[in-house]
Amino acid sequence: MSDLYSPEEMAEQKLDLLTRLLNGAEDEQNPRERARMIGHKLHGTAAYFGLDDLAAAGLTMERNARDESVAEADLDSELSEILAAMSMLRDELREEFPSIYQKVALALGAA
Repeated sequence: MSDLYSPEEMAEQKLDLLTRLLNGAEDEQNPRERARMIGHKLHGTAAYFGLDDLAAAGLTMERNARDESVAEADLDSELSEILAAMSMLRDELREEFPSIYQKVALALGAA
């Protein structure tokens, strides 16, 4: 990806992704479906941007959400850990590219 996009463009895309996923995590849905949806989106988009740890966490979340033997409390705990990691990444990008962060946040209404 780095040969196609500048670091600033990559940061803007990552911030947009993280902000939308973090905002989507609060939508009212069945907890299992919410975890599955977030895991699926996180796996695909994080893999695209080379965020391998988040992609793996997303895949695990999606699989666990489909597995009825996994308790919803465990899914909530997993989701909390993923959201904490995403928030930390978003904060790192915000510090490294503050003008891009502000632009994305304003566009998404998350300033």
